[in-house]
This record gives sequence, C-alpha cells and structure tokens, in this order.
Amino acid sequence: MPEALAGEDNHLFAQVQRGDRQAFATLYRRYWRKFYGFAYNAIRSESEAEDVVQELFADFWLNRQQWTRPTSVNAFFYSILRNRILDHIRKQQVREKYVIRIRQTSLDTDNSTLETLLAQELEERLREEIKELPERCREIFELSRFQCYSVEEIAQRLSLSPQTVKNQLTKALGILRTNLSDYALFVVVCLTMPS
Repeated sequence: MPEALAGEDNHLFAQVQRGDRQAFATLYRRYWRKFYGFAYNAIRSESEAEDVVQELFADFWLNRQQWTRPTSVNAFFYSILRNRILDHIRKQQVREKYVIRIRQTSLDTDNSTLETLLAQELEERLREEIKELPERCREIFELSRFQCYSVEEIAQRLSLSPQTVKNQLTKALGILRTNLSDYALFVVVCLTMPS
C-alpha cells in the first residue's frame, strides 16, 4: 500500500474514532471488496464471507473508541479478519461434528427399549418446555436451534441488537437446562456413547 494511502487511512481511522461516518464509509469502500475476496477464498461461501466482513466493519464501528490506533490500518484490519475467519471455521467444524455425532447416535440400532422410551420422553418434554419459554425468547431459540440462523441473522430479522439475541439465547438455555435437569445424565450418556 502506498505511503500516502497508508497515511490517509491512519487519518480516517482517527476520524472514525471520533464518530465520523463519512470517514468510516471511505474505509469501508476502500477495504470491503478486498476483504470479501480474502474471506471468500478461505470460507468458500459467498454469504458467509459477506457476513464475516460485515461483522468486522460493524464491530469496528460499534467499538471505534476502544481500538488502539494501529501503525498500519491495513494490517490491523487483516489481523481482525483473519481471526474472524478462523473463528468461523472453528464454529463450522464444531457444528459439523455435532451433526455427525447426532446422526451416528440416531442411526445406532443397538438402543435398548428403555433408552428409546427415555429419548421419546425427553423429546416430548423438551417440546413442552420450549412452548413455555417467553414468546420472544422461544422465537429466538427456535430460529437459532431449529432453523440454524446465526445471531446476526436473527438480530437483523427481528430488528434486535446481536447482544439482545445472545442474552435471549442464554436465558432460553438456562431455563431449559434447569427444567430438564432430571434428564441431564441421559443426555450426557447418549451424546457420549461410542459409535
């Protein structure tokens, strides 16, 4: 990156920290396409690459006063982007392992009658407990767990902040964990059974 552009980026960064939306828009336009290409090459999904880059810029704006002004704005952004991509890939791998584990468990034909009955009872109880969650909490939980929406997608869909969505998910999980505690051992055994 030419020195003049790097100096301008440093100036724009300082202006963004003071709340200058125009400076933010300039940095956004300057880096968005480059970051998208970088994220897409790593993730290989257009929508997920867009999400990662959008989250980077949203976080940059929302936390603008907390960032320490970097020597190189370009290196600063790439460092954050790289970490976000790695986090995204890790989360994706965890999701994939979880899905594989559930499929293996559900395909296991050696379940005893008691285990089958307990699983059916747990599923029925879980459905009842989900219905009893506060309306907004239930809606967010179902979007997250049954329709696989990300926190950001839910926030956008329901016109809420991502933090509100996270708080509601935490609340839902806490309520379900408490209300289904008598099934905890069964869930642990089922999810840790060797394939």
